[in-house]
Amino acid sequence: MRSCVLRSILIFDFKMHELHHNYMMFIIFIAKYKFVYLLNAYFT
Repeated sequence: MRSCVLRSILIFDFKMHELHHNYMMFIIFIAKYKFVYLLNAYFT
């Protein structure tokens, strides 16, 4: 089961190889923005 999931992830990663870096940067950017937003909302 785990190897099947890993294989599908690897295949997906291979297909997305050209966009992978930009995609990860976008996800990190969104995550940082949401984290800062949540901290702001929590402390105010």
